[in-house]
Amino acid sequence: MDDSTSSSRLRMPEQQAFLPPTHPLDLLAAALDALLATPADGKRWTPSLSNLAADRLQRPEQAFSLASGEAIEMGEDAETACSAGLAARDKAWRATLSRLAAHLAVRNQVMLLGPQRVDEEPQTAALFGLLANALSMVTLLAPDDAGSSQGPPAAGCYWAHQKKRSDEPRTGGDFGIVTDLDGGMVKLTLFQAKRPQQGQRFEDLRLDHTVHDGMPETPPENEASAYSQKRALDVIKRALARGCPRDQIFEWLGEKDRWHIACHQGKSSLFVPAYSYQQSTAFLAAELHGWRQNQDAGFGGWCYYVQWPYGDARSPWAISVLKALGPAGGTNASADSLPFVDILAQALSPEETDIGMVIPLGDLGYWAGTISALMPGMLWGGSAGSAEGAVGLVRAVAPTPREIRQIDLPRSATPKAGPGAAPAPVI
Repeated sequence: MDDSTSSSRLRMPEQQAFLPPTHPLDLLAAALDALLATPADGKRWTPSLSNLAADRLQRPEQAFSLASGEAIEMGEDAETACSAGLAARDKAWRATLSRLAAHLAVRNQVMLLGPQRVDEEPQTAALFGLLANALSMVTLLAPDDAGSSQGPPAAGCYWAHQKKRSDEPRTGGDFGIVTDLDGGMVKLTLFQAKRPQQGQRFEDLRLDHTVHDGMPETPPENEASAYSQKRALDVIKRALARGCPRDQIFEWLGEKDRWHIACHQGKSSLFVPAYSYQQSTAFLAAELHGWRQNQDAGFGGWCYYVQWPYGDARSPWAISVLKALGPAGGTNASADSLPFVDILAQALSPEETDIGMVIPLGDLGYWAGTISALMPGMLWGGSAGSAEGAVGLVRAVAPTPREIRQIDLPRSATPKAGPGAAPAPVI
């Protein structure tokens, strides 16, 4: 056997060369995958930021093909089908970027604040700031290649939020997100933030907080509206604690005008300073307002508890208020929960899912008043396809004027506006 034959037999099979990421967004995601430490429950940190960044190249094109194909099957002409495809592509693009930004913001929050024993309010404020930063980065870096086969996307991925004033009284960690869905519709999602008390388990949810503590717990019978409302809501809470199916509860509410009784509003309601009540009762009432308007198969609720980490780096989890008030009463509630980052991503997404309440844009003022009466002091954030649109959403729901923070990008870096779309302002 000569040297050449021996050499050929010993030669290792050729391997495909590793190609490092070159696009700025892919570089950012890969770097942060390496830099962000693994939390205590690191198995929940999936998918990787690199995979989420890569999604922006696939999902928008798939959405375009699906929507345009469906339009053609319905007999639409090519131009109409193309318009439907572009609208679906832009929504999918915003959805993928929002999901990436949500993961980026929450992972940073966990690693920075989780071990520091930070309370609910600062964690909520930090989340809003991190979301603004994350969405600004992905919006700035992504447009160069998104939707390349059909040109750049018409919509951006913008965020605005209220700034919490330090002189305001403590109101808890309640926050809401309103997202523009286009076509004159928006999506509302509400969150009530919690954290474990000293010595309590991260897996357990505290549901015992009382509002207006020291005031009468039960309205007198001569205050008919408040008295009847408390009785109805107490019946519902007991039914949930027994594990009663949701449909049976809604059937009971449909009798004898009980929906109106349970969702009563105004100065004669239970939720006024004259009475004390459990915070969970007010959150339940908010959820019922949504179900009263949306009892269909596509609605899965819009009010979620969030458990922030406290003292260690753990992935925050979220659970709907109806599940939280179930038989376990908050004990080991994480067993029925979902990763908070997934709920947040769906709240930010311009695509309709079973999470969040979809309403006409013109109804925002009404719902803002309803929510403010039940959950005063809530902070609001808005997500839209333009900076101006995001600010407008926050102004529409904020019950009192506060400073509004928004993404600020150079005009040259913003996505090109589509027909009739106003360019994003620089403020």
